[in-house]
Formats: sequence, structure tokens, C-alpha cells
Amino acid sequence: VEKAASSVDGVKDATWNMKTKVFTVTIDDTKTSADVVKASILKTGHDVDTLKATDASYAKLPECCQYRDNN
Repeated sequence: VEKAASSVDGVKDATWNMKTKVFTVTIDDTKTSADVVKASILKTGHDVDTLKATDASYAKLPECCQYRDNN
């Protein structure tokens, strides 16, 4: 998640806290937007807010990062 967000021009800081499951990102809003950062994260297979990554990209995540409830 951090790597995907940090790859976006304008992202100053991106931190994922595994314990609290809170993602924090600081952006320069003259260079990017939250929607662009979310799109980058979705492409890597991680879900954001109420948006789900495609099943194909999600399946490429390491098993340790697959957290969806299969029910």
C-alpha cells in the first residue's frame, strides 16, 4: 500500500499501520488528488474505502496481504 501510494507524484508521505489498520497519506494537492492515489493502490490489488480492487489484481497479492472475507 505504501509503495503504491508513494509511486504517485505529489505524495509526500504514506504510512500503513498494520496494528491499527490505518493508512495515512500526505499529498501535495497541486500535483495529485486522493482519487489518483486510490487508483494506484487499487491497481496493486489492495481495496480502498468502499472500492474493491479487481479479483485478478487481488489474487496477485502475497497471501499475507489477502484479507478479504470469502463469505
